[in-house]
This record gives sequence, C-alpha cells and structure tokens, in this order.
Amino acid sequence: MNNIKEPDNSKTSRKSIKVRNKARPKKSGSDTFVETSNNKKSFIYKARKLLFNSIAKKIALIFSISIIIFGFLIVFILLKSIHFNNEYNNLVDNIFHINEIRVNIISQPNKILNSCLVGDDLKTGSHMESAKGILTFLDKLKAEIETDQKYYGNLGAINTVRTPTEKYIAYIEEIYNRSVDGKFPAVNAEIQEIVRYMGDEGGKISNGLSSLLTLELARSADLQQEIEKNFKELIIICSIIFVLAVIVSIFLFIIIIKRITTSIKELRNELIYISEGDLSRKEVNIRSNDEVEQLAYNFNIMSDNLKKVITNVRKAAIEIKDAVAVVTRSTFENEKGSENISFALDNMAQSMDNQRAETNNAIVIMNDIKKITQDVNIKVSDISLSAANALEKTEVGNVKLSEYMVQLRDVNMATEEVVQVLEVLVKQAQEMNNILDLIRGISDQTNLLSLNASIEAARAGNAGRGFSVVADEIRKLSDTSKELVEQIANIIDAIQLSMNNMTRKLADNREELEKSNDMAKVVMGSFNDIKDANEVECAMVSEI
Repeated sequence: MNNIKEPDNSKTSRKSIKVRNKARPKKSGSDTFVETSNNKKSFIYKARKLLFNSIAKKIALIFSISIIIFGFLIVFILLKSIHFNNEYNNLVDNIFHINEIRVNIISQPNKILNSCLVGDDLKTGSHMESAKGILTFLDKLKAEIETDQKYYGNLGAINTVRTPTEKYIAYIEEIYNRSVDGKFPAVNAEIQEIVRYMGDEGGKISNGLSSLLTLELARSADLQQEIEKNFKELIIICSIIFVLAVIVSIFLFIIIIKRITTSIKELRNELIYISEGDLSRKEVNIRSNDEVEQLAYNFNIMSDNLKKVITNVRKAAIEIKDAVAVVTRSTFENEKGSENISFALDNMAQSMDNQRAETNNAIVIMNDIKKITQDVNIKVSDISLSAANALEKTEVGNVKLSEYMVQLRDVNMATEEVVQVLEVLVKQAQEMNNILDLIRGISDQTNLLSLNASIEAARAGNAGRGFSVVADEIRKLSDTSKELVEQIANIIDAIQLSMNNMTRKLADNREELEKSNDMAKVVMGSFNDIKDANEVECAMVSEI
C-alpha cells in the first residue's frame, strides 16, 4: 500500500442533474417556429445517435453505403448499355428490313401474276399487307430520325420511296377490286399491264431503298461512334464516382479505426497507471457513442470505487496499528508489574524465613512487610488500570477490524461488478466478430458479382471493356474491404485479450482480498484471546 498514491480529493464524482419543468408563457408564432426547428434538430440527433451507438453499426453503415453506390453504378451502366444496344439493334433491324423489302418488292409482281393464272384466294399471298407494311416501316423510320437535322438526306430518301410505294399499293388495290368471289382475277391484257406498272414502281422502290440503305449504313456508323463516345464518357464518370466512393470509404474507415485505437490506448494507459498503484489520475473522457465510451464510463466508476475503498482501508490500517501499539504497551506494563509482584513475594518468603530464625527482629520485619504490602497494592492498582485500558483498546481494535472486514466485502462486491461488466463487453466483442463475419460474406458476394460482371463484359467485347474496368475496381475494393475487416478483427481480438487480462488481474486481486479477510479474522481472534487474557488478569489482580 505504500506504492499507492493518494487520490485527488478535490475532484468530484459524477452528479446526476435533474431538470424541472417550469411554467411557460403563451408562445408566439416565432417561438413555435424555433421550437419546431429545435424538435427537428433533436430528432436528427436522436436518429444519428441511434445509428452510430456501436462500432458494428458504424462499420455496417459504411459498407452499406459503399454497396449501394456500387450497385447504383452497376445498374446505371447496365441500363445505359441496354439503351445503346437497343438503339444499335433497332438500326440493324432497319437495315435487314430494307434488304428484305428490296427482295420482296422485285418478286412480288410475278407472284401476283402467278396467283392470277392459278386463281388463288386473295388471302393466300398477303400482298396487300406486305405492301402497306412498307409504308408503316417508312413512317416508323421517319419518326426515328426526323428530330435530327443531321439526317435530312435520310428523310429525302424516305419520301422518294414513299411516292412509288403508294402507287404500288394502288395497283394492288386495283387488282383486288377486279377479284371474283374472293379470288384473283383471270390474266388478261389489263392485268398484265398493271403487273408491268407494279414492276416499274417496284424498281423505283428498290432503287430508293438502295439509297436509303446506304444512308442508314452511314447512320449506323455515326451511331456506333456516338455510342462509343457516350460509353467512354460514362465509364469516365462512373470511374470518378467509384474512385471518390473508395476514397471516402477508406477515409471513414481510417477515422473510425483511429478513434477506436486512440480510445483503447488511452484506457490501456490508465489501466497501467492503476496497476502501478497511481490512483490520482483524472477520469477518462471518451465521447465515441459506442462500446468504448461505455467501457470508459464503467472504468471511471471502478476507479472511483477503488479510490474510496483504498482510502478507507488505509484509515482502518492506521487505526489498527495505533490500537496494536497501545495493546503492546499495556502488555509490557503488565509483564513488568508481574515481575515486581514475583520479586515482592520472594522477599516475603525470605522475610518469613528470617522471622523464624530471628524472632528478635520481628517488629522491623513487620514494618518492612507493611511497606512492601503498600507497594504491592499500588502496583496491583496500576496493573488493574492498565488491564482495563488494554481491554478497552482491544474492543476498539475489534470494532476497527469489523469495519475493515466490511470494507473488504465492499471491495469484493465492486470487483464482482467490474468482472460482470467485462463479461458483457466480451460478449459484445463476440457479437462484433459475428457482424464482421457477415461483412466478410457481403465482401465475398461483391467479389463474386464483380467476377460475373467481368465475364459478361468479356462477352460484350469492345462495348463492355469499360464495364470490365469497373468490375475489376469493384473486386479490388472488395479485397481492400476484406483486409480492413481483418484489421478490425485483429483490433477486437486485442481488446478481448486486454479485457481477459484485466479479468484475470481482478480475480487475482479478489484472491488477495480474501487472504486479507482471512488475516483480519486471525487478528480478530488474537484480539479476542488478548481480551480474554486481560479479563483473567483483572480477575487474578482483584483476588490479590
């Protein structure tokens, strides 16, 4: 106990503050607005406190935000890729459709002439529907490009094809109007002339479609360049967002880890001071709104309780030391008085022997005996008084020992409470390890998703090259996240090791306190023996 420093009595312990509601005057409009603003701020503060009241929630929130951002980037890139792919596929379909129309428009007049020779039903060939489908296709194609002045030549080619197409349809309608009983009319000179006109108009349509096909191929090349340009810009923007998200996530991870390690180092230093017996340190002030702050709060309570208990034990030890000194002095005086009594009794025996031998000196010897008896009475009174004082001091020592044993019980209870708090913190650290396992699983899933995205990008070829870069960056971030999770797990293991060491030291202290309790019981038994011996001494002195 000599190595323990005195605690600072000027430092006050935690005090609870009670806020009482007072009568308020009637609120004005501005007061109501201010109160609403304060309520909003209070709600935001409570929500933030609820979201960040543990280390696991902070880490999970950062991972959730990162995953949401990466998911948004992936979905955004996929949607843009689908949009570009649809535009390009639509243009390719137009080119194939133009080729198909060119082939059909050349052979259709001969098919109609054959149907007239055979007398087929009008519904057999669907010639009218295919011809009207040309107009529908031209209208759709015109709607696609009429908003872009760059393709004015395409619009002219469409109009060039439209005029002979309408004449072509009119010739088909004329043949259909000559039908008999729903069948193609028989071949005659007029039918042959109409078919010849259809062939002429079909040639014009084919030539116009050839020009339109050339223009559409040029438009497809422009569209491909535009898609590549937009996709490159999209990749650059997504890469910038991705890099910023990675930097922000790493920055937040570094801040959280730095706060955790700083707080734990501060607690470790305070534990070192207490283990060395320095109880004059101030309270640990940590405001991290998580388990570390709770640990610091319980540590301050434990430190205050230890200071109080050790102060009381010091006072009790000093009082016991004084009582033992008084009892020692009383015992020494009792021994000295007993020696005087023994010496006086020896003198009395010698005097009685001398009395038998020398009857002539009886008067002188009787006077000597009287003086010796008076001295004995004085010594007996002194011994009786010393024995009474020793008895009183012994009772005081018993009381102090009882108080000391009560203080030891309080120390045992405080130690048990600290051990329970440490057990709760160990369980919470285990829960944090479980959450880190969940985060490892999320990181593995992200890595798997990035691998699948790389495979899809490889299938897409040049169009998916930028998406492959993003997938590689996502996989790198997943690996970085996994490394950070391992670092956090190592820190949590170090915390658990420190708490286990502290629990073991508290158990050792509890054993030492139990030994002190047993020693106090032994001392109390010794005091009781001294008390009994003093009572016997007093009784014997009274008999003397």
